Amino acid sequence: MKLAVFLFLLVDFFWFTMCELHKYHYIDQQLDWTQAQQFCRKSYTDLATVRSMADIDQLKNAFKNRNGAWIGLHNSNTWRWSLPDLQFKDEDTKWGGGEPKDGNNCGAIWKTHAKWEAISCEKSTDFICYNDRDSSKRLYFIQQKKNWFEAQEYCEKEHTGLVGGAQLKELEEACFCSLSNTDSSQALCRTQRLSELFMPDNEAPVVAVDSLDQVCTSHDIFIGLIRDTWAWSDGSSFSSRSWHPVFPKTAGNKNCIMMNNKGKWINHDCKNKGPFICYTGQSWSITGQLYEYKYVTTQMSWEEARQHCIQHHTDLATVTNMTDMMRLREAANVSEKEAWIGLQQPKESNRKWHWSLPGLEFNETNWGSGESSNVNEYCGAIGKNLKWVDHGCDKNKYFICYNESDKSFHFIEDEKKWFEAQKYCRTQHTDLVSGLQQLRDKKLQEIIHPKSFSGYVFVYIGLFRDAWEWSDGSSFSFRDWDMNKNDSGYKYAMLTQTGMERTQASEEKPFFCYEDHVILINKNRTWEEALYYCRHHYNDLVTITNLDDQRWVQEKTKNATTPYVWTGLRYTCTLGFWFWVSDEVVRYKNWASPEQVNECDMSGAMERGGEHKWFKINDEEKFNFFCSK
Repeated sequence: MKLAVFLFLLVDFFWFTMCELHKYHYIDQQLDWTQAQQFCRKSYTDLATVRSMADIDQLKNAFKNRNGAWIGLHNSNTWRWSLPDLQFKDEDTKWGGGEPKDGNNCGAIWKTHAKWEAISCEKSTDFICYNDRDSSKRLYFIQQKKNWFEAQEYCEKEHTGLVGGAQLKELEEACFCSLSNTDSSQALCRTQRLSELFMPDNEAPVVAVDSLDQVCTSHDIFIGLIRDTWAWSDGSSFSSRSWHPVFPKTAGNKNCIMMNNKGKWINHDCKNKGPFICYTGQSWSITGQLYEYKYVTTQMSWEEARQHCIQHHTDLATVTNMTDMMRLREAANVSEKEAWIGLQQPKESNRKWHWSLPGLEFNETNWGSGESSNVNEYCGAIGKNLKWVDHGCDKNKYFICYNESDKSFHFIEDEKKWFEAQKYCRTQHTDLVSGLQQLRDKKLQEIIHPKSFSGYVFVYIGLFRDAWEWSDGSSFSFRDWDMNKNDSGYKYAMLTQTGMERTQASEEKPFFCYEDHVILINKNRTWEEALYYCRHHYNDLVTITNLDDQRWVQEKTKNATTPYVWTGLRYTCTLGFWFWVSDEVVRYKNWASPEQVNECDMSGAMERGGEHKWFKINDEEKFNFFCSK
C-alpha cells in the first residue's frame, strides 16, 4: 500500500485556474445606446465589455442568428496597448522626436533604436507579433503588408497579439546593441540579441538575420500601440478590437458600437435604436494558489457587497500583505474608482494591539509599568531598556526596520510619524521591527546599545492598536492606510490608488470579493487517510510555496482541535527528499528543527500554536488536516 501511494504521488499533478468569462445577455428591445446603458446598469452590470477573442466567440454564440446589437464601446481619446491587461503608462513611452503626431493613431517602430512613431492605421506595412503561449515568449517579424487592424487580427489568431510593453524594451536594447558597435563584435552582438528575440513565423517565410536588421533600421513597422478614441462603458481599459473592414468610419456622429452576428464591430449614431448586450459578473479575477480575488463592477453599499460576496464567493476581500495590496490597486485602476474591501470598524469594538508585520500573533508582551492602555496613544515604541511603551502616532521619532530577506535590522535616524515610518520600512526593507522574537534578537540589541537614547528617548517599533476587523473574522493585522484621507467617525474601508481609505458613509461602489481555496478539516486522520479524503472531497492536501501562503494557512490553525495539522508535505525514503503532493518543489521551508533526522513514513504537519512551524511526524499519527479546494 505504501509503495502504491508513493507511485501515485509521483504522477504529475497540474494545478491551474482560468479567468472567469463574463455572462452575456442579449436583450431584444429597441433602445438607443444611452438607454441601453441605463437598462444594463439597472438590471445587470453594464453594457457588454470585450476583453479577448474568447469573449467575442462567446458573444457570437449569444446572437443565434439575431441582428446586430449595441455593446459598451463609445468614443474616447487615449493611447492603449492592444495586448489585454497591459497598462499604458506615459512615463514609459519611447516616442521619437516630434511624436506622436496628431491625426495618426497607430504605433510603429521608427528607425534608430526602435523608437516609436504614430502613423496612419490604414497604412499597409510589416509588423511584429508576440507569443506568450509557451515558455519561449518570442517575437515574430511578419513581412506581410497589412493595415494595423489586420495585423492585430493576424497576431491574435496566430500568436498572442501585436508586440507591446516590456518586449519593446528588449527590442530597443537589441537594436542599440546592433547600432552602437563598429568593430567585428557588432555582427556577433546583433546576431545573438535579435536571434534570441525572434522566431520565424509558421505561415511566413523564414526570417534571416539580415532581414531582422530592418527592425532596427527601417520605419513604419506596426507594434501593438493605438491611440484609441474608444472606451468601455464600465470604465475598464481592455483594448481588444474586432472592427468590420473599412470601419470605424469617422464621418458623422457615429460614436457608439454595434456588433454583428459574425463578431465584427460597426460604429453607428448613438441615437439609433437597436437590441443590445448586457453582461453580469466580474470584470476579471486575480488568481492565486490558496485564494482568489474577484473584482465586481456592480456598485453596491458595503453591506450589500458583503452579502453578495458571501452568497457567491467567501466574503469581502481580506488583504494580508503588500504584494496583494499592489495587485488590488492595479485592479482598482481598471475602473479608476474606489472599491470596498472587507475591513470594517464595528459599533461595539475595543481597540486591540497588533504587529505591523503580517502573520505575527500578538500574545506575549514586554510592556513597561503603566503602559498599553493610555488614551490616544495607539502606537508602540521602545526605550533603552527595551521595554515597550504606548505612544502617540503623530510624534516624529526615530524607528527600526526589519529586512526579512537577510534577517537584518536597520536603525533609521530620520524622524517620522509612525505611519510614515511604517511606509518607509515597507518600501526600503520589509516592515517595522515586529514580534518578540525579533525584539529579543541579539543582532537588534547590538545596533541599539551603541546608540545614545538621549535626544529621542523612544524609537518606534511595529506595534499599533486599532478597532478595525476583517469581515470574515480573521485576525490578519495588515493595514495600509492613506493617512492624508481620514474621515471622522469612519466605519468602512475602501481601496484606492493611494492605499486603504476610511469612510463613514456606505455609498454604492464596486468591490472586491475573495474565494478561499483552503479548508481546515476537523477530523482526526492519518496522513494517508487525509490525502485520500482531500482528493475525494476537494482537490488535494494543501501546498505551501511561500511566506504569504504560510500566513494564509496558519490563520486557520486557531480552529484546529489537534496540536498539529497535516499538510501535503511528504518524505520519500526511496529517493531521500521532501516533496509536495501537488508536485511542487520544496523551496520555501518553515521547519521547526531542520536538523531533525529524516525517516521513512514521515510527513509534514504544522503546529497549531506558537510560530506555526513545520514538524516531521510519523504519518500514522492522527491529526486534523488542510485541504485545497
